[in-house]
Amino acid sequence: GGKRRFYLYDYLDPQKLHYLARNFEIAFWKLGHARDDNGQLFLYSNAFDAEGDLSFERLAGKLIGLQDHMAQVVADASSRQIKNVIQGVASAVFFPI
Repeated sequence: GGKRRFYLYDYLDPQKLHYLARNFEIAFWKLGHARDDNGQLFLYSNAFDAEGDLSFERLAGKLIGLQDHMAQVVADASSRQIKNVIQGVASAVFFPI
């Protein structure tokens, strides 16, 4: 926690990236459903009338999808690294011919 710089060889935790995507979902849902004291929505871009647009929803979906994709890529890379280590250990028992 609190790390501000990341380098090429730093480890990214896929579970934390997945949690980040879920936190985005929760935050965007709360923002999209929050109302002021008069009962008006805080985000007018979520309105479904003729003047409203769904640009906020599209942006939120893109950010959530990006975080999910990053979590999947990191998880796949981790499993490939584990598989390569296991294969390396298994092949170290035999002499190359």
